[in-house]
Amino acid sequence: MNEKKIKVVKKVDADALRSKPRRRKKKKEPSAARQIMTNVTTWVTEVKDRNASDAKTAFDALFSSSEPSQA
Repeated sequence: MNEKKIKVVKKVDADALRSKPRRRKKKKEPSAARQIMTNVTTWVTEVKDRNASDAKTAFDALFSSSEPSQA
């Protein structure tokens, strides 16, 4: 016959185990490669936004300064 052991936990012990604060894992520092990738992604986004706003400003200036020709 298969004999298995059963662990009996008393209520007092169970309450003590539940109230014990659990340790959380510390957040690891991002790796250097991940930081570089984040920086480059940010730079690319900023350049795209800047170029889009510069182009809009240039087009607005171009079309607002010229008078439409009456043909």
